[in-house]
Amino acid sequence: MSHARKTKTMMQNYLSGAEKISINKIVYQKGINDPNEVMEIIFDIINDQLEQFDGTESLDRVINLLKSLSILIENYNTIDRKLLNRKINKLKQKIDTLESERTFLDNKKANKSLYRLMDVADIIESDIQDLENKPYVFIRYLIKKIKNIKYIEYSFKKLDTLVNAKDKNDNSLIFNLIKNYIDCLEQDNIKDYQYYHYLINLVMSQKKFYLKELEKNKCLSLLNRKLYEISGIKNSRRLEKQEKINELIKRIEGENTNSLSAEDILKKYNVSIHFSDDIMNELKLVDYNINDKSRPIVEEYIITADTKNSNILDDGISCRRLENDNYLLGTHGVSVLGYFSYNNSIIQEALQREENFRIPNYRNKDFLSSSTVTIFPKELTNSLSLLPNEYRYGRSYFFEITKDGEIVNERFLKTIIKSNKRLSYTDLDELLKTSEINNSELLRELITNLKRISIILKRKYNTANKYKDLKNKNLTILDDDIRFQSAQIIANTSILTGERVAEYMRRNNIPCPYRVQNFNKEDIEKIKKMTESLNRTHGGKKFQVISKLFEGIYPNSCYAMEGPHQGLGLEGFVQVNSELRRGNDILADHCMEVGVDKKPTDKELYALEQEIQEKINYFNEKQAKIKYLQRELMDARKRY
Repeated sequence: MSHARKTKTMMQNYLSGAEKISINKIVYQKGINDPNEVMEIIFDIINDQLEQFDGTESLDRVINLLKSLSILIENYNTIDRKLLNRKINKLKQKIDTLESERTFLDNKKANKSLYRLMDVADIIESDIQDLENKPYVFIRYLIKKIKNIKYIEYSFKKLDTLVNAKDKNDNSLIFNLIKNYIDCLEQDNIKDYQYYHYLINLVMSQKKFYLKELEKNKCLSLLNRKLYEISGIKNSRRLEKQEKINELIKRIEGENTNSLSAEDILKKYNVSIHFSDDIMNELKLVDYNINDKSRPIVEEYIITADTKNSNILDDGISCRRLENDNYLLGTHGVSVLGYFSYNNSIIQEALQREENFRIPNYRNKDFLSSSTVTIFPKELTNSLSLLPNEYRYGRSYFFEITKDGEIVNERFLKTIIKSNKRLSYTDLDELLKTSEINNSELLRELITNLKRISIILKRKYNTANKYKDLKNKNLTILDDDIRFQSAQIIANTSILTGERVAEYMRRNNIPCPYRVQNFNKEDIEKIKKMTESLNRTHGGKKFQVISKLFEGIYPNSCYAMEGPHQGLGLEGFVQVNSELRRGNDILADHCMEVGVDKKPTDKELYALEQEIQEKINYFNEKQAKIKYLQRELMDARKRY
């Protein structure tokens, strides 16, 4: 029996489970005269297996067989890399076809197996690349497969020469990004073309980025050709696409784009600091009088704590010691749905805006003087903020907590609330540190109780990182305000409230928008495997170092119908009490109205579930758009 036939038989036995020897030992044998022959055998067997694949059997051994190609690449210089590259590309096309066209007995299991096989094919493809293309292989993998902005930004920071990486055809990273951007633009793939638009701006804003004249001409030729093609197509979005491509042409040509005002940039993302005349006229008709007798008035002593210059006060806290030595902790938030119905145009506008967010401050007169984009006009937030001695419609969450941190009772109520004292974090910190308070007896008791409850809550939650994550979208607190003990207390009470609301909604099968966060170990593992292949020859170790550091990067959060918040260490978490700042909190209030304040029918719960799913999909897309917008504004600010 020839060596090739013997090898093929051993591999087939391995796939059937009859051969105990490892696949690597089968491939890496002394005496292989032609590694290309072994390569042909591997692809023949894999293609045969895929033709017979019905989705029920495991592809683990097929995947291992494909992985063994790395052994050939590593140990045999005579391997035909061009031939291997063609075969890998054909295999990837075959996998794509199977995923999209074939119906399996178990589609979910089949697609998962095929996805794993595709990942290995990507890694083999990266093995094929020449040494000088390793930087491009690394950054391309992050951009095309992982699509994590934080990882990409971090990679540019740690290895700034990546911005000028070139592929095996000597095309620059910026050229390929522009190509991908235009493809997404033509396909009306909004999510992806926003992604590539941001990456183009990110690359071109790096200090080490440069474009040689030849490369610049290639980019301009591509852009002008696409511009000509689009001009001949009758499409309602033709002008918009032409405008976007023209903007890129100006950027590549090196024209001064500083003339773009912040207003222009906001307009690109369909974001406005202004409100329509219809909204402003409707505001004039709002009745701010408190006349709902069905709501109980909260008699607790409530304080607000925020940054010194904050003009939005939408949540407060109370804490009283009970006769049984337990503590009654209350968190209270303004309820805008006490003033408007959920379907009101003002509320729907707020949901479309999704959240308040910062924009950079510009000294130049062409840029905005305002530092925030808000979900409500300031006239409304001024009228609804929890100013001292002013009654507001609200939502209150009460928790009876023992000295050991056990919650023995809880109540969620539609209420009428009133702030008794407005404090900054600095003010509250001073009160927490001093032993004597010359203010009212009620304030003195509250501060004493907060000191004690803070110790209890600190044992329940790790405040520092969790607090930053909880408030990273909330304009109440700046990143460095974690140094305030008061800010930590407010954060932990917010976490407690969100955790208990999530538990209640889950226990009672009431749909609501959860804030979820998962540490994506799968992506980290993929990157690790890819960088291991780059490290097999000189020059790849630096990418392994970067990928190892990715494990310490805090992951993004998103909204979902279910799921844990791993960053907070909670099985569930719902954001509430910030309805003047976040559309999601208004949506959560709506869920309380439908699912908690009354006994909903199955039909009402189904309609609520559909509404939440639609809104959280929109919120997640909007948050991604806001991130790109903020980064572009910061980039424009640097150019001023």
